[in-house]
Amino acid sequence: MKFLDEAKVFVKSGDGGNGCVAFRREKNVEFGGPNGADGGRGGNVRVLCVDGLNTLIDFRYSQHFKAARGRHGAGNDCTGAKGRDAVLKVPAGTQVLDQDKATVIADLTGPGQCIVLARGGDGGFGNAHYKSATNRAPRRADPGWPGEERWLWLRLKLIADAGVVGLPNAGKSTFLAAVSRARPKIADYPFTTLHPNLGVASVDGDELVIADIPGITNTNQFRVRFTASDLNSPSIVEAAVDAIELSALFCSSSACPDIDGDGMVGITDFLLVLG
Repeated sequence: MKFLDEAKVFVKSGDGGNGCVAFRREKNVEFGGPNGADGGRGGNVRVLCVDGLNTLIDFRYSQHFKAARGRHGAGNDCTGAKGRDAVLKVPAGTQVLDQDKATVIADLTGPGQCIVLARGGDGGFGNAHYKSATNRAPRRADPGWPGEERWLWLRLKLIADAGVVGLPNAGKSTFLAAVSRARPKIADYPFTTLHPNLGVASVDGDELVIADIPGITNTNQFRVRFTASDLNSPSIVEAAVDAIELSALFCSSSACPDIDGDGMVGITDFLLVLG
């Protein structure tokens, strides 16, 4: 599973529709008067927290999100339709930051949360809006208001339920390949894993997301926003597992213990070790 925990996106809400200048024209109707309607409101740009996602990989290839413009007003008092919203679907634990990467606009913690990032522009008034006792036939109509546009950062705080950490060549990728269907690169030299890998393991019908973190030393720096202090925080992973101890148990099939006694070595035995 490709990993991406930070992405920069451009959002623009829809412009409002223009107002209309029109007059009622019907047979045998004298002095029909103005009936130009207002334009429709532009669509909003919203961010929606959904279930089933655990990475921001979708935003690597699509960074621009624009809502539809409101429809223009028409005669016969036909108000323009509202523009369609643009929705950004993100996993739980995603923060929305301003362009300075310091101001937190939204913090989405659970599925179903929805925040408006950019509001659509108002529609312009038609000439029917300006009708009055002293101005019986106005010929004024306003254009729609422009929508909002801005650059934003999406940052994923929680990437996995458990993160496997340890020195280079401790067996982190081998363990991830053994307990999940992930196929990380495995070799007999240090720093084979340059970017975190994610794997999904199934335990009694429940899914557990495991992150294979690149090797940690006193001198090297992670290439993707991970530091030793981050790993101690529950905002990155909910549990940090020491791969040095796990490598002695899980790196070879002969050394893997069958703790639960089901005749198979799997993720359940790993959870029993953690417990």
